[in-house]
Amino acid sequence: RGYTYLKYGQPNDIIREETEQSAPPYEIWSYHVFPQTGQRNVHFLFYNPSLAAEDFVILHSDAIGEYNNPNWERDLYSDAPTQIEGDDYFGGTGVQENTNRKAKKILTDF
Repeated sequence: RGYTYLKYGQPNDIIREETEQSAPPYEIWSYHVFPQTGQRNVHFLFYNPSLAAEDFVILHSDAIGEYNNPNWERDLYSDAPTQIEGDDYFGGTGVQENTNRKAKKILTDF
């Protein structure tokens, strides 16, 4: 998170989720306007898979030139392996919809 903050400045919004079922704590940083690339509504998803205090690492971003992980949803919800979309665990990139899973909705609607 420090690298992203130093490179792009303070985000416009930070959503922190610590109690979502089957996911470690995560944060979604949103930038309304991204002057470096001209993009709008850029997001960075950081998560804490080790559960150590404030040990967040980047999991996914839709910013041009930044780390983009098409399997971010499967990686974030790794504690729910039976919820992977599709018939093949290794081929599936998403997880089944659930009222308690907010990350995808935040990234697509926010």
